[in-house]
Amino acid sequence: MQTYLFSFGVARIGTASEKNFSIHASDLRSQQVVLAKTKDVYAFLREKADVDPLDAHYTQAFLPTLGRGFGQEAAGMALMSEEYLPDLTDRDDVQLMAHELAHQWWGVLVGIRSWSDFWLNEGFAEFMADAYIEKHQGRAAYERQIAELKERMEKLREEGKDRPLHWEEWKDAHEALGEIPYVKGALFLDRLGTELGEGRFWKGNWALHIEERAEACRFRRFSAAHGRGQRSRFARIV
Repeated sequence: MQTYLFSFGVARIGTASEKNFSIHASDLRSQQVVLAKTKDVYAFLREKADVDPLDAHYTQAFLPTLGRGFGQEAAGMALMSEEYLPDLTDRDDVQLMAHELAHQWWGVLVGIRSWSDFWLNEGFAEFMADAYIEKHQGRAAYERQIAELKERMEKLREEGKDRPLHWEEWKDAHEALGEIPYVKGALFLDRLGTELGEGRFWKGNWALHIEERAEACRFRRFSAAHGRGQRSRFARIV
């Protein structure tokens, strides 16, 4: 397991738990809503991955002073800002929570061999959050998410920040990060699902989990899991 998946938070907060799910927050009045949403996202991701995550228990800590958009996955848990809670409970903004939870499969269960394939963590988490939004809020909501990603990608191109998803020119982890793995990665998976068809697309993701549980993933394994005939297509896009 990669060392960045070990994490902790320190704050004066309360705890609420229900079966395999826990939340930590300074205000627990919305605990039932948060736990219900978490269980629904978990069920969707578990169905699509067709394999259990490494940790049977999942914890979410909503911490002060992290900033509204903060989210960080870890093994069996996620750290998020307490400022996000009203967005989650009152406005049904599930994207961040679903993104961080998706990392329990794409990032924790199946990790990456190097930062060159960071998009396999973040692109999948971003795409799976949007896929859940489609299930939860409908196709129009999913299409809005994809349209927003396309706008962000166009802006990145205009700023000269575009690069391949599989990228080996980084000198440190900071250079390997940025928006491209999230935005371009999710758009690539959306396109791949359209081209392969839903059945073949999800079957390939399931095969990837089975093959890679004992070994960190890389682009070559990902393309093989989705069919050898697709490699030239992957190479062009990725």
